[in-house]
Amino acid sequence: MISIGSAPFFGSVFGILIGLLGGAGSVLTVPFLIYVSGYDIRVAISLSLAMVSVGAAVGAFMQFRTGGVRVKSGVFIGLLSFLGAVPGVWLNHASGEHLFLVLFGVMMAVVGLVMTQMKLRSSISPAAAPTGEAYLLENWPFLLILSIAVGLVTGYFGVGGGFLVIPALLWGGHLPAYQAMGTSLLVIVISSLFSLVRHISLISIDAGLVLLLGCGAGIGTFLGMKLLKWIPGYTLSKVYGSVLIVAGLLLIIQNIRGIMP
Repeated sequence: MISIGSAPFFGSVFGILIGLLGGAGSVLTVPFLIYVSGYDIRVAISLSLAMVSVGAAVGAFMQFRTGGVRVKSGVFIGLLSFLGAVPGVWLNHASGEHLFLVLFGVMMAVVGLVMTQMKLRSSISPAAAPTGEAYLLENWPFLLILSIAVGLVTGYFGVGGGFLVIPALLWGGHLPAYQAMGTSLLVIVISSLFSLVRHISLISIDAGLVLLLGCGAGIGTFLGMKLLKWIPGYTLSKVYGSVLIVAGLLLIIQNIRGIMP
């Protein structure tokens, strides 16, 4: 278990990952809290969401100051994620432990594959990035589907869903990478808070631990985003993606027998 004294440290470690990798940096949080810290799945998810929401808020604010956030898009997708967050939390509490962990392993492997193909940097400078947020009628179904998918993933798995939002905004929304990453952080703040409130209404959890982990995550995210200037984004995404693929496969192998008839 994570003690009150060590909570800021662990929060800052995962915050650094969020700062370096956006919402995808939170994917390792839940397995760590379950297997290393020994928490129940639902408690682990709640603690993860606390770190993700605060870390993403710090990151979104830093990106916003330099023009890296499409505010209207982020708020729209984030608010509509409620439509997926509520059933996502319900499905989580209805799932058995082994089924959840197998699906989590599949999700990790998929995220890893996406990360190995994705560049975190943009050739467009923040100052030159487009700022208009007017959408045509045919764009709204895409945004609605994305919102529900993000809510489902956040509510069920306890991760930010940035691995869905960033590629969707890059390839479907045609945003430059800088704005896709920043906007995804705003989406994650809102969707994670929806899911966190719903989860903690169903379980008992130490509020002090949640607060300290969140504060640590905020500081870590700030440091991670500063470090991003000195770390090659392509190399970072390749390495992290490879780690997620291996960890996801191990999670599937370890738990697949638990769901076999």
